[in-house]
Amino acid sequence: MTKQISCVLIFAFSFGLACCSKEETPTPAGGTQTSGGIGSAFAQRESLRKGIEGSTWLWGDENVLVRLDKDGTAHNDIWDSKGLVTLWEPIDRRTVLLRVDKGRDNDRYAVMCFSEDLQEYDGWDFLPNKRLPRNHKK
Repeated sequence: MTKQISCVLIFAFSFGLACCSKEETPTPAGGTQTSGGIGSAFAQRESLRKGIEGSTWLWGDENVLVRLDKDGTAHNDIWDSKGLVTLWEPIDRRTVLLRVDKGRDNDRYAVMCFSEDLQEYDGWDFLPNKRLPRNHKK
């Protein structure tokens, strides 16, 4: 299990670097501010958290919604009906890692990479090798 978690985190980190090569931080108002680099990583994650917490997004190809609650939980009707407990957390200035914390033992991680203005995202679904299409805030 540790090997699986390490692989996912390495993938998510690499994916985040590919998405987020500029050193600008998105602001909740939709603008950007120049950051101080590695030393401000915590501030960048917190800025993303504040910009998207409490928001609802289209998920995948279907007309399914996912809600990112302020308490760090993520909900959609399908996950909730299966008894999954899903958590979300920013891992850099535009990338969020979703983790199924309870309810299944495999396919437990997904990645959302947000646009500069925090109005769209794409990424990787929980299912193996399934890319999430560009989706928007609801």
